[in-house]
Amino acid sequence: RNGYFGLSKFVSIYRLTNKPPEKGIVESYSFDAGGVSKWGRLTYEGDGKILFETRSGNTENPDITWEEWEKIAKNGEIISSPNRFIRWRAKIKNSSSRIKCIQVAYLPLNQKPFIREINLKLESDALTFSGSDPDGDALLFNVYYRELDREWIELKKDITDTMVSVDRDAFPDGSYEFKVEVSDAQSNPVDYALSSSKISAVYRIDNTSPYINIEVKEKKAIIIVSDITSEIASLEYSENASKFTSIFPIDGIFDEKRERFEVTLKEDTKHLVVRARDRSGNFSLQKWTK
Repeated sequence: RNGYFGLSKFVSIYRLTNKPPEKGIVESYSFDAGGVSKWGRLTYEGDGKILFETRSGNTENPDITWEEWEKIAKNGEIISSPNRFIRWRAKIKNSSSRIKCIQVAYLPLNQKPFIREINLKLESDALTFSGSDPDGDALLFNVYYRELDREWIELKKDITDTMVSVDRDAFPDGSYEFKVEVSDAQSNPVDYALSSSKISAVYRIDNTSPYINIEVKEKKAIIIVSDITSEIASLEYSENASKFTSIFPIDGIFDEKRERFEVTLKEDTKHLVVRARDRSGNFSLQKWTK
């Protein structure tokens, strides 16, 4: 129905007509792809001459971070950059144009898997780690080890378990790092698969017992305990097969790989047994006989 109406606040008069507009613009709401995605083609069903444009961004409501409007290619390919959200708008050129439905093709970009943590439990000879993938992809792991500042040596390859047996007795004494690589190649084409890696803390492997030297002069025993890899952790002695007694080093604290101790022997001591332990749990015994 044709007619007119006015607005007093804005002092305006508008004309109403039942004649369809010759042209117009229709804009969509933001579509959420659920994550950063690569856009494919925009296809539609309709009639007449219609020009489509798109813009994309990483916020639901367009702001200054969103791209400007871009015309789609003749084949419908979307030019807008990969982002999480997209909007389209249609510029209708004449009154006979109609839009029935619109489809936007997209492919969520693969997200990189990562290693959360790596732990070596020497008491149980086990290296454990945990990995995660934002897309829920199946994961494969490669495990390596090295002495500090040396080349990496492969320990396990293409495994799915997150625990690897590590026999500490098979490692020479020293300080070691472990590296775990994770890949989502099982769930993605070769060109799209991603990987990452993480290096563990430094772990000290010590399988050698501390060395004990005993020198007795008159009634005083001078005991020197040394270890190549670990600090000395404790020392006990027994006279004539009595109960072991713990003592501290001369400086009062266990904080070195070489510690010195003094023991004043009893008058009747014929046998002295010394037991020492390093921080890696290795024990050694040494005896003195008069």
